[in-house]
Amino acid sequence: MSYVIYALFPEPGTAEIALQDLARTQLTAQDYQVFVHKKKLTQDLTQDIRASESDGRKGFGIGILVGVLGGALMGWLVSGPLHLFALPLSAAIGLGIFLGVICGALGGGIYGMGLVDGNLKKLSDRFRPGHTLVTAEIQTPESRAIVDQIFRKYGAIETSH
Repeated sequence: MSYVIYALFPEPGTAEIALQDLARTQLTAQDYQVFVHKKKLTQDLTQDIRASESDGRKGFGIGILVGVLGGALMGWLVSGPLHLFALPLSAAIGLGIFLGVICGALGGGIYGMGLVDGNLKKLSDRFRPGHTLVTAEIQTPESRAIVDQIFRKYGAIETSH
């Protein structure tokens, strides 16, 4: 399982010092990856955000829910009142749900990948010139504890997920 920590360093230069301190630990390159943002993150599609910084999961979940509801409604309509297909009502609704889930999951997931993660957005809203925003992708709970300790040591405002 991987973990993600978002950290906002309000003091100029402290993020760089924290990252240098992190590099001196026993953690290997396979244990963590760090991505530094010197500018505020926005919903702007020209900005490059990583999958761990996006809200793809939320979009995926909403897409599935909408797909189930929309698919069931369409299945009921085409087999029931509109009489477009000669299928039993339950089969038409089931087929509609199946197709709706596929379309909803794809559409919602793609849409969500363009949204900044909610926790990261909260930190990004607090971002001011001179601040540094860091995303750390971590592989183990032990590595997460070390990264968390170092970020807090240098005054980072953190949210995790």
